[in-house]
Amino acid sequence: MGFPQQQFLEHAEEVLDFALVRLRSGKPCALCVITDVSGGSAREVGTIIAICGEGEMAGYVSNGCIDADLRLQALASIAEGAVKEIIYGVGSPYVDLRLPCGGTVKLLIDPAPDLELCETAAEILRNRQRLALQFDHRNGLMFSGQPLQETGWDEGRFIAVHTPQLRLFAAGSGAPLFAVTRVCSALGLPLVVATPDPNDAAMFAAFSGVSHITLDTPASPPALPIDRWSAVLLLFHAHEWETALIAGSLQHHPFYIGALGSPRTHQTRLSALRDIGVREDALKFIRGPIGTIPSARDAGTLAVSVLAEIIAEYRAQKTALRTPQFGLEPARVVGFA
Repeated sequence: MGFPQQQFLEHAEEVLDFALVRLRSGKPCALCVITDVSGGSAREVGTIIAICGEGEMAGYVSNGCIDADLRLQALASIAEGAVKEIIYGVGSPYVDLRLPCGGTVKLLIDPAPDLELCETAAEILRNRQRLALQFDHRNGLMFSGQPLQETGWDEGRFIAVHTPQLRLFAAGSGAPLFAVTRVCSALGLPLVVATPDPNDAAMFAAFSGVSHITLDTPASPPALPIDRWSAVLLLFHAHEWETALIAGSLQHHPFYIGALGSPRTHQTRLSALRDIGVREDALKFIRGPIGTIPSARDAGTLAVSVLAEIIAEYRAQKTALRTPQFGLEPARVVGFA
């Protein structure tokens, strides 16, 4: 029997939305969570996967035979109405399914997650807050709410902590902004672009997952759609647009603020921010030059370089325990003296 195509969704919010569509319509949909990993693994502990009674699958564990078997195990769990624990690799009864790295992956399968709990979980992530999903061997998903601890086992309960999806606000013009937009769209990374150039604005309409804001004057930027799980990237050659945008961004505590330009340009940028009253402790949080590849000379390389830097910083923030450890404390990051 053939199954519907697997959706390789990456983020918990996407997987929960997939499950909610099925659960709201009365269709069975199992929720699986990775509870332990040893050795190499394509996904981290706490990753969730949804598999509905018709065989549709959202998310992945290994992108191979493990996923195919997990689908069958989830369908069996739905039919039996019982929570199942599955082990692949070392210690697994499925001797024909070995992980190439010689490691182990353990999962819990909840065949009938509570609709209300799933609704609450999705709403927390939509509100751009951290989420904790709690599972146990008997009841499966038991609770979803704000996390008080990190991912892992705690007195017989497994807690999976998830962070809001990385969101990028990029402002600028020309080839660098176009290249960043193209890469973000290909990755499915939520992006809001802002530009004063109407020709640039017309180009953005061709990209999926991209919203657009028009910049009218350097002195008065629009309201910025950013939060603690957002990165701010400024890609201007006309640097007078930067000062008010950076000052406004600091008040929302994004985990990353970076701006295009040389070390000399960055010092000029910081001087302009000092002139409007931004404090030194806030200035230290602004990155320039940007990217993991020094002196990138073409827009495509710059886009890959700076997005790698942003994603690395996001990963560091989302694995921080309990509360995000951003560059400045909330009470101090607001830039004005």
